[in-house]
Amino acid sequence: MKSGEVKEGVTFETALGERAFGEGDRIVFLKNNRALGVRNGLDGVVESVQDDLLTIRTKDRTVAVRISNYRHIDHGYARTVHKGQGATAEKVHGVLSSSMDRQLLYVLLSRHRDTFRGYWTPETAGNKEKLFERLSRDRSKDSTIDYAEVRGFSPSLEALAKYYEAHVRQADLTEAPSPKYDPQEVVQRAEVEAQRQAEAAERERQQQEEHTRAERQRHEAAEQERKRRKAEYEAAQERERAHELRRIQAADRRKTENAARQREVEKKQHENEALAAIIDRRLAVAEDNARFGQETVQACQAQIVHEKQKLRRAHFTIFLRKEAIDRQTTAVRVAEQNLSNAMKKNTGLQEVAAREQEKLEAARRLAASTGKSLVTVRAEQELQFRATEARMEHQKQAAIARAALEARLEQAASIDKRRIEDTTYHVRVAVGRAKEAHGALRKVGWAFFTAIEKGSSEDARRHLSLALQSPDFARAWGDLQKATERLGAAVWKMDEAAGQCDRREDQSVVRAEERAARVGYDLEAIPGRDVGQSFTGEASPALQRVVDRYREDFRADDRQRVREREQSRSCNAGPSMEF
Repeated sequence: MKSGEVKEGVTFETALGERAFGEGDRIVFLKNNRALGVRNGLDGVVESVQDDLLTIRTKDRTVAVRISNYRHIDHGYARTVHKGQGATAEKVHGVLSSSMDRQLLYVLLSRHRDTFRGYWTPETAGNKEKLFERLSRDRSKDSTIDYAEVRGFSPSLEALAKYYEAHVRQADLTEAPSPKYDPQEVVQRAEVEAQRQAEAAERERQQQEEHTRAERQRHEAAEQERKRRKAEYEAAQERERAHELRRIQAADRRKTENAARQREVEKKQHENEALAAIIDRRLAVAEDNARFGQETVQACQAQIVHEKQKLRRAHFTIFLRKEAIDRQTTAVRVAEQNLSNAMKKNTGLQEVAAREQEKLEAARRLAASTGKSLVTVRAEQELQFRATEARMEHQKQAAIARAALEARLEQAASIDKRRIEDTTYHVRVAVGRAKEAHGALRKVGWAFFTAIEKGSSEDARRHLSLALQSPDFARAWGDLQKATERLGAAVWKMDEAAGQCDRREDQSVVRAEERAARVGYDLEAIPGRDVGQSFTGEASPALQRVVDRYREDFRADDRQRVREREQSRSCNAGPSMEF
């Protein structure tokens, strides 16, 4: 803990009492638990401590243990020899006691990879000679086979003993033999029985020998099996030690790589810090330059404002002088005009006087030739002159009225043209928006359009009710409906404007109406919400009327395209060959 490898721990209530665990502590599990995947004797290192949750890193994985659910845990810095079986460490420190024997000492001395150090005290182990004597004891488990011995015996004597027990001794206890008793016959029968007992004893001895031989063979096989298992165990221990050595070497390599990587990271961090310092200095210089530039810009802006004010005053002075000059020029022009008018009036008066003089002379000559009075001739000339002036004035007024009418007609035609252009433009824009909305609806509801292309109208309406439950499809459906309504309104306004201007046959009107009808015809494939209604008729009746006018033409075009597509497919397929 002083070196920093283990941090300050948190005290928990375990199965062995209160224990404090901190980050870096070595621990050992004391009980098997399948849910956690731990076994008795498994060791690990504490990585983190949160409330009553310990995160422990074992040899092959990381385990999260909640102390309230699993309390069988203790520090793993020291353990018994039995707990340490199968473990391997770089350095091992062991305490020797009088209760140990050769087998436990072997387990203790085979746990280290590099160094072993043993400790003992006279209080627990006695003196050195007694300790060595006790540690040399062999207390391995024995087998009854180890004590099996073959013992010999005399079957004839045994048979005689059994015969004696069965017959002779029993005969001693019975009454005296009858007068017909033959001792020689009794001896013969005893010899026959003894021979039979000897043969039975020989067979039993052979069976005992076979049994002893079989037991000895089993004992030898068991000993070989024990040696084989011991060899396998030692090989497994050797593999475990090799694996542990490889793991330690890999850990050393990883530690070296991590150290190199850490040095590289620190180097890059130092470089980044130096680069950041350079960037900070450059930013400070840039901020100073920007501040100086901003002050310069403000000064220039103030100078520009001052120059603009001077320029405005100069412009105002020039404007006043120009107005004075314009007034003087206007006065001169008026004077020149008055002078010109006066000169023209004088010239006109002279011309009028000359004409009147000519008329008077002509009247005198006419009066002299016709015999009429001069007053009568002058009155007739005056009447003719008035009639001529009235006719010329009428012609002039008629020409002016004709020009005004033509101008009004041209202006009305221009207004009608602009109106038609505006309405057709609105129709084109509405057609584009309706196509975009239709494309968006097909993109969102491609499954719905696939279903309505393959199914009937009832299936299409059922799929429509399911598709409208999707927010994206309902939004796209509403956008297409609004776009169709705007398209119908634009077509109705264009038709009304063309009717008022009597330009229904105009090519721009016809093309715009045909485009709108084509969009409405394509939208008829989508079923409406009401039974028997298409999307076009439900959204815009005005657009539906236009579609009805062009329906036959569209159907003919569709049939023609289908025929052309089939012909192109048949041409691309090539000639067929039969074998």
